[in-house]
Amino acid sequence: MRVGVIAPRQPPTVGGGFTFQATIIEALGRARAAHEFILLDVSGLGAENCEQFALQFVDVQSLLPADSGHTPIQFAADELNLDVVWFLDPLAEVLSVPVFATVLDLAHRMHPFFPEVSTRGWDWDSRERHYRQVLPRAARIFTGTQVGKDQIIR
Repeated sequence: MRVGVIAPRQPPTVGGGFTFQATIIEALGRARAAHEFILLDVSGLGAENCEQFALQFVDVQSLLPADSGHTPIQFAADELNLDVVWFLDPLAEVLSVPVFATVLDLAHRMHPFFPEVSTRGWDWDSRERHYRQVLPRAARIFTGTQVGKDQIIR
């Protein structure tokens, strides 16, 4: 199985999110599996953000023609004949191949008044629309805690 893994979309200086993603990617690089894991950089951060990982690396932007009509990730899935795409951050997309989505939590529902979901950034309504579109269609949903799992199930 050819698995596209979305590379971290933020630099290492961001902290927790990058560390979580890097831990998964490092484990995939060490795994002795029959699957082929391909690290897809869609952020434009480049290989220097991912050079420590022992996975095949593809700069998706370099594949994408200007008039493709597809999102960069959909184009990469088609071009690289991927069987599945694994999003290690919450920004999963609905694609023509199965998608593995990662959801750390749905805390915006518990704390809608927090500034990061009420006044700036990825707001409450956008998060809700995104998760309602992506999660029902995901082939798998990964979360880091039992609390996160319970939130998703509810």
